[in-house]
Amino acid sequence: MEAGDIDVFLDWTMSLMPASTKPSTISNTRSGIRVFLSWLQSKELPLLDRWNGNEYALWLHSEFPAPATVKNRLSQARKLYELLIAADVASFNPLAKTRGPRNQPHERRPFYQPGEIELLLEEANIQQRALILLSAHAGLSGTDIVQLQFGQVHWENGEITVTGRSIPSPPELIQALVAWQQDRNKEMPLPEEPMFGLLNDRVLRRQLIKLCALANVPYHGWYALRNAAGLRFLEKVSREETKYLLDLKGNESLRPLVLQAGLPDRRYGKRRTRKDVQNS
Repeated sequence: MEAGDIDVFLDWTMSLMPASTKPSTISNTRSGIRVFLSWLQSKELPLLDRWNGNEYALWLHSEFPAPATVKNRLSQARKLYELLIAADVASFNPLAKTRGPRNQPHERRPFYQPGEIELLLEEANIQQRALILLSAHAGLSGTDIVQLQFGQVHWENGEITVTGRSIPSPPELIQALVAWQQDRNKEMPLPEEPMFGLLNDRVLRRQLIKLCALANVPYHGWYALRNAAGLRFLEKVSREETKYLLDLKGNESLRPLVLQAGLPDRRYGKRRTRKDVQNS
């Protein structure tokens, strides 16, 4: 199957997903199915024939060190067969009984180490540098970045306003955004003008995949940059403030990052403000 054929097949497959499916879920599922189809091609295995699902699981183990990644990729490939069976295209799911490794909640949140982020920044162009820092330092999601407008950046106080919250931005991030604005060689942008003009967050993932290859950094996914920001926040401000900055709901949504950071069940001490994040 050629690259163009895979894209057509993926478009059709994603059209089988329920209408209520979140765009992020569709995007992640599409990415996982693409990995699976590439593996099938490399092994010359037919999509609709019976084969041992453990073969794919073993390959995932060899390629992806994080148990969460293995489980997610298996789940996404399994979803492909569920969709094909529901559409009467397939009659058998070779991955139905194949399960990934068990892992603790805090192991399900991959993140880039500070040194890995530095390596990515060394290889990044002006636009990529701004994109990486928006997620790794300000904690913006891929959707936040795609929808970001110039008017949401408050240059005078170094804050970015997204989804009803104000996020302080370190000087390094503001400098990167200024450099990107100047590099565009256009007149002063309107407040409602998209900052990057990206079609969707899949464009971000493709850029990060290429950047990881250049920097010789393992690809953990775009969301791992946001997780790195969460760990950074937890070093500087309270848990409640971290939840606010990442737009997380409830303590359980933050708990994996808290465990990853090696923090106790409750963090005590003087509460620091969003301004502390900016000045640190």
